[in-house]
Amino acid sequence: MHQNSLNRHERMAAIGFFVAINLLVLANVILHDPSIAYDAIQHLSYINVLAQGRLPEPSETAQFFAPPMPYALPALLQYLHIAPFLWIIKIAQIFNFLLSLGITWLLWRLCERLRPGNFRLKTTALLILAMMAAHHRSMVMVRGEPWLAFFTLLSMNQAVGILNQKSPKLKNTLTLAASLAGLALSRQWGILVWPAIAATIFFNSPSLPREADKMRGSLLKPEIKAIIGAFAIALSVSGWFYARLYFKFGSATAFNRVQETSWKLSNQPKEFYVGRDWNKLFTDPIRPSLANQFPLIFYSDLWGDYWGYFSVYGWDKNLDRYIPGIMLESRLRNGATPEIVTNRYQMAQKLGHANIAGIIPSLLIFAGFIGAVIETIKNRYLFASREQTLVLALLILAFSMAGYLWFLIGHPDPKKGDTIKAGYMLQILPLLAILGADALEKIKSHSKRPARILLLVLGVAAIHNTPLLLTRNNIITMPKITKM
Repeated sequence: MHQNSLNRHERMAAIGFFVAINLLVLANVILHDPSIAYDAIQHLSYINVLAQGRLPEPSETAQFFAPPMPYALPALLQYLHIAPFLWIIKIAQIFNFLLSLGITWLLWRLCERLRPGNFRLKTTALLILAMMAAHHRSMVMVRGEPWLAFFTLLSMNQAVGILNQKSPKLKNTLTLAASLAGLALSRQWGILVWPAIAATIFFNSPSLPREADKMRGSLLKPEIKAIIGAFAIALSVSGWFYARLYFKFGSATAFNRVQETSWKLSNQPKEFYVGRDWNKLFTDPIRPSLANQFPLIFYSDLWGDYWGYFSVYGWDKNLDRYIPGIMLESRLRNGATPEIVTNRYQMAQKLGHANIAGIIPSLLIFAGFIGAVIETIKNRYLFASREQTLVLALLILAFSMAGYLWFLIGHPDPKKGDTIKAGYMLQILPLLAILGADALEKIKSHSKRPARILLLVLGVAAIHNTPLLLTRNNIITMPKITKM
């Protein structure tokens, strides 16, 4: 009776966190000013061009290289003249709430594959994800990363599901194909998930057919054939976009900055790799501090608002509108000015404290990553859903971060490092949360008391950071903008 009551309470806690994180996302997408986002004008220009029934040129938007799927809905509404443009963009923001529901539900399903029936794992994973300011900030922006995160988790769930089916159903293969195509058509980073899923096939040894398959004349197990088929379908659906980039701009990975030097580690200075201003990590983790220091900016952007687009705001009293982070930095270069109202200086200490609060979940994530690597090495034959999920998560993390670092080193910005954003890797944040939660479960299996203490500290840290998870660029508490 006691165990049943405990399980019921743990289940209700998990459901409670699922509801809470999505209600927070819903509040933010309703309240947040859509013009306060990374390259907002460029993304909105993309929508206007796509509404004309064509893809944009470099002269029309700096986001010409971005795949079109995230902009399709608002472009269609714009074409149909359903509502004024500002309302259409707000609808696109609210659609991200549906993606958030999908992301958290798929995270739930991955936790179930790792530890069936374990609601503590789900609760902790949702708690860690909820603490990540980068998740909430990214969900209010009309751009590709929320779609990318959704399709990453959907692809993982489908791939692991197929690997555990002796005779995969056609609908599972088609769903995996659709999610792979969705990855490629959401953001170029999505292609980095493809090799991770492909590599999982080879980790799922043996991939040669079973005796029953040999009798049918099959050279591969049906589940492997299903995944290969899904890749073929996805390539035929999404390949056209990358072929267009290659033939029109000379590269399938075209970008809006010319790579002026050959790729080499020396493209970036030493501080890019190891940081320099560690003292500012907990005192002033906001631009322009920590310029082009990858570990410090990424960490500050994960748990806080380094670039100034969410909890940091600037208000121009003359223009009667919010100022994006990049403009706020420029306007404050010589100190505060009478026409600018901003919380940038007050938020410096609060975001520093948020970075301190992020230490515990960061350590859990690191422990979870190391533990998953060790467990994967020990389990050479990945027949179980848990091992398949772990190795796929590790491969997605490895390919995503390797590709991202390759990009940062190939397109250096020594003065600012303005392409270092945790939100650009939104697809790996749920995986980091799951690994952190799994680490806590492993600790609990060895000793309950340390696990309970860690969970208590994690809860206190989450409560401390919660006020920073609601946008300060609020269209209700400040006068609503009329122009973009």
